[in-house]
Amino acid sequence: MASDHPGKPNEQTTDKNTTPTSQQQQQGPPIQWPPQSHPPQGYIQSEHRHPCSGACRCFLAFLILVIVILLLTKLIIWATLLPRFPIFHVANMHVTNFNTDANPFTARWETEIRIENPNTKLYLYVDGMEVFMNYNDKYDVGITWINPMFMESKNKTSMQVVINTGESAHHAVPIWIAQDMGKDQKNGGINFVLKIKVWVTLKSGMWLWFRRSLMLNVECDDLKVNFGNSSREGTLEYIKDREDCYVSA
Repeated sequence: MASDHPGKPNEQTTDKNTTPTSQQQQQGPPIQWPPQSHPPQGYIQSEHRHPCSGACRCFLAFLILVIVILLLTKLIIWATLLPRFPIFHVANMHVTNFNTDANPFTARWETEIRIENPNTKLYLYVDGMEVFMNYNDKYDVGITWINPMFMESKNKTSMQVVINTGESAHHAVPIWIAQDMGKDQKNGGINFVLKIKVWVTLKSGMWLWFRRSLMLNVECDDLKVNFGNSSREGTLEYIKDREDCYVSA
């Protein structure tokens, strides 16, 4: 028998195709993949730039250029002047009034030191020298100060350094050190080391603004004093072509 409502089956079919299921309602709308990175339609993206970014880059480039120029200038001046340390050499040493039995111990060292300024374009100003007489490279047994001096380029000079010890009880040599020196003296000789702290300034006559101040450590070792038959006087052992003193900054 024909239905009185011929359109009803069509409505059911339409409802079946268009009505979402409960599972679809729970899942929500479909997600596009891959995700869209571009802004939605109608959105205008503007680029925000710092107002001084260009100026900062220019300033940084200028600063780097200045630093490079200064470094190159310093290298050129350094290569032109070729600064070198002064040269120290012990020419002779004579010891008198050497008495290890006295309390306090007494001795007098007279040392001839030759100094050379090897620089061809730099003047040498010796602002001060502190000289130590050292025993066995371990103990300072005497000290003195040398007045400032000036040396032109490629110049040499000699100076007599006198060190007295035992004149003051405040700087007396300990008894056991004096006894050790007495034993070495009886065995033929005593090894001394001359140590010098030197404050120098190098100046250029060409580059008037060039100036470099240094504190140098000078060490003159292998200074053996032989006393012979005398217990109070000794002289430096002769060594042909004695090496120059070691100088470091």
